[in-house]
Amino acid sequence: LFPTGQAQDVIDGIAVTCIDMAMPMVIVEASQLGKRGDESPAELDADKAFLQRLESLRLKAGLAMGLGDVSDKVIPKPVLVSPAKSGGTLQVRYFMPHNCHRALAITGSIGLATACVTEGSVAAGLIG
Repeated sequence: LFPTGQAQDVIDGIAVTCIDMAMPMVIVEASQLGKRGDESPAELDADKAFLQRLESLRLKAGLAMGLGDVSDKVIPKPVLVSPAKSGGTLQVRYFMPHNCHRALAITGSIGLATACVTEGSVAAGLIG
C-alpha cells in the first residue's frame, strides 16, 4: 500500500503520500506547490515552472517507491489535493503525469479514497 513504508514522506521539504492502490501515485497538498487547488487544468498545464517542480517531485517519489527511474514512465501519477471550495470533501487535480487530466481516473480515485481513510496521509490530514 505504502511503498516507502509510511503514510507520509517528505521530498524536497514537501509532505507527500506515496501510495500504490490500483495505481502508483504521489499525493501532495496543492498549497505546498503554491497552488490553490481550484485552478483549471488549462491553467495548471500553462504553468511550466509548476509542472517542472511537480515532475521533480514525481521522479524522486518514483525512486522512493522502488520504481527506479520513472522519467519514461507514466507512474507514479502526481495528484494535487486541497480543501473543497464548492461542496464535497476534497478537491483533486490528477495528472497523467505531465498534464492535468480533465477528470479523475477510477484507479486514481481508489488510491485517493484509501489515502483519505489512512491516518497520517496527506489526504487524511486535509479532511480531518
